[in-house]
Parts: sequence; structure tokens; C-alpha cells
Amino acid sequence: MTKKFWISTSTVAAATIVMAAPLTALAASSGQAGTSTAGSTYSSTSPSQMTSQAEKKVEWTDLTSAVAYMNKTQMSALPDWTLMVNFADNHIVPNVKWSAKGLSSKASTGTLDKEILAALADHLNPHDLMGHNLVQDLASREWTSGKNAGYFASAAGESDTTDTGLSVTDQALSILALQDAGGVKYDAAAAKKWLLGTQHKDGGFGYQVGASSDSNDTAYVIEALASLGDTSMSGPVAKALAYEKKLQVSDGGFLYDSTAKAMDADSDGTVMDALASVGIAPSSWAVGTNTPVTALLSLYNAKVGGFNYQLSGKYSGVDGYSTRDGAFGLAASLTGKSIFERLHYTPLTKWNAYWAAVAKKHGLWMNHQWMPWSAVKDEAAAGSYDSSLNAYWQAVVKKGGMWVTKDGHPVFMPWNEQMAHAALVGSFGADSVFVAGL
Repeated sequence: MTKKFWISTSTVAAATIVMAAPLTALAASSGQAGTSTAGSTYSSTSPSQMTSQAEKKVEWTDLTSAVAYMNKTQMSALPDWTLMVNFADNHIVPNVKWSAKGLSSKASTGTLDKEILAALADHLNPHDLMGHNLVQDLASREWTSGKNAGYFASAAGESDTTDTGLSVTDQALSILALQDAGGVKYDAAAAKKWLLGTQHKDGGFGYQVGASSDSNDTAYVIEALASLGDTSMSGPVAKALAYEKKLQVSDGGFLYDSTAKAMDADSDGTVMDALASVGIAPSSWAVGTNTPVTALLSLYNAKVGGFNYQLSGKYSGVDGYSTRDGAFGLAASLTGKSIFERLHYTPLTKWNAYWAAVAKKHGLWMNHQWMPWSAVKDEAAAGSYDSSLNAYWQAVVKKGGMWVTKDGHPVFMPWNEQMAHAALVGSFGADSVFVAGL
């Protein structure tokens, strides 16, 4: 079925950043919640709606400030993570200057992981980024034999006998990068087996083989396992979640490890992101009236615009890592999805016959008004891929609209630009709004 609807793309320039849509509009990533500008409200069933609308407004405001902080202070120091923070709030950074060292086949595996994820965050193809196939470079580093089969060497050419300090963090990020990028063959089962072999008796994971468990690296592993299909009920994930729960303190936040004295933004944000990756709303892990969300919001530094690592003491200042993780945590709370879940690459590569003809004419007449091609690209994507929309939105398309509540009364709203926009985001993720591959 080809729907002849159109979407206004509502892009807003903010300095050098392009914003597709307010993240609050993307909170219902399942496509089942949202508010129309006409005063009509779609029904909501998203787990991310558990927090109050007032709290969500604060979350979105703090997230927007965190993006600004990262762009101002961390674009040189943490360029890859800064691009991902922008994506977390549904922004892209145009005209990125990619480091030749980072794109080299000699780059460390940790660097390749981040470069792939950053490319996806900027709606670029990591299979062909400035002529480099970063995804294949990473996949080729997986060891296929020996006691560490399934592990991704820390650098090109490293062997089982020369590679030391085997990184659990990089293994988790490598799996996430390859799963998000897709389009490459690697032994996912072996990679997973190696990762699970590093789980401690307490259920947690450390940053490298032999290191004690900590909340941050355990969170990355949970997300990697989730990307491979594990759920919160899967044995290793359930044990990892139980470990994280033991580190939650009375204010709702999380300790770095069992020796830490106070919660911190890194731990809170990474655990929140991990919870979302297995379908758990961060706000549902409440300790009395306190939740991971309220704990994270308490660490926000309004004067600086970023997140304090801790509330007080020697480590109370704002830095790039605490702000990165704080941003990921808030985005997970707002969208109900982890940053890595949202980064999953869904290439939209061709138009159907109707929209190909519209593209050739550079637009179309609609209601006696000429609509240029640039104004209908999102509609064209939704129309060309309507059979690939999720089940919820396919049902809406089939009915030609949906029932909404307007002024307290049920009203049938015909298929319109808002619904088409929400259908793209709900079915393919925020990056589909940009239809980068078309």
C-alpha cells in the first residue's frame, strides 16, 4: 500500500547542530504515545511514561544542556562520545572531520568500536566511511581458535599469546558496534561465550579479565547481551541485574562498585541505559520515593550545564564522561530504549515507484500547493516502507488513522504528517527521520 501523505520535517538549526525533533516527542518510541499540536492526545502505553510529565520536562531540559556542554567542551577531547550524546537527543553534527588515525586499520579495537558507533550516530555508513570499512576491520579481529576464541584482539595483528590485559569493556562494545552496524559476518556465539566466561560469582563484570566487578562495565555487558537477543530473564543477564540492584543506594542512584561510598553520574547513567536495553523502565527501580532518574537529576549542575560525577567531595566536578553517561541515562528514561538500541542501523535505500516519480519531478502538488521534494522525503520513506513498519503502525495505516482524545471526547484522526513521523521513529529509530541512505 502506498500512502500519499506528507511530513513537515521541522528541522531547527542550533549553532552547527541539526535537530530533527524534540526528544520529548520521541519518548513513545513504540509509536503509541504523543500529543498533537491540535490538542489531541494519543493513548500511551510506553513504560517510559511512568515518570511524571513535569519530571520529563526537567529531564529533557537537562539533556539539552548536556548536549550543549559536550559540544562546547568535549568535541576535541571526546569526539566520538560527543556525537553519540548529540544523537541521544536526536541531533546530528554536520561536516564532521574524521581523524585519519581513527579510521586506520591500525586503530585500536576500542577506537574502532567508538568510530563505528559515532558514524551511526551521525547517520553515516560505517561500512564505507571516508573509504574505510570499519565494520569489516573490526570483525576481522575476532580470534577463531584457542582458549580465547571469540575475543576481538585489541589491535590488528595481535595474537592470543601477545595480547595482554584482555578488555571486557571493548568486547562488549565490539559486539554492540557490530550488531548495530549489521551487514557483516562474525561468530556472535563465540564472542558471547567469551564475554560470559568473564562473569564473576557476584553476577557482575569488570573492565578486563581479572578485574573485580563494577556497575559500569556490567551495564555494557548487559547491553551487549541484549543486542544478541538476551532478555532480563536470561540467566546471565538476571544475575548481572541482581548485581546492579545490590549497588543501588537509598537516594536511588548506583555505586561504582562495592567499595564506593557514594553514587555517581557514570554509574547511574550507564545502569539506566542497561535497564532500558532489557525493557525495564529506570524509574521502576525505586527506593522509596527515590529512583535512578531523580538521583541523576540531582547530579545536574545548572551553572555548568553538565553532570557532576558525585554530589560532593573530591570528585564532585563536571566532566565529559559523567555528562556523557548522564545524557545517555536521561535519554533512556525518555525514550524507553538504550542508546545502543537506538543506534541500530536500518538502511532505507530505495523509493517505491510512486515516490520515485515524485523524486524525479522534485516534488508534487498537494491541496493546490506545490510541495518541494525536500519537504516530503520523510513521507516518501514511510510510504515506501509501510510494509516494514511495526505492527502497531501497520494497523494504524490499514485503518487510515487512529482514535484520539480531543477535548475529552474520542475523535477519529485521519492519517496525517504527525502519525507518519511517529511511525518512522517508532519503527526504525530516530535516525530514520533523516533517511540518510536515500
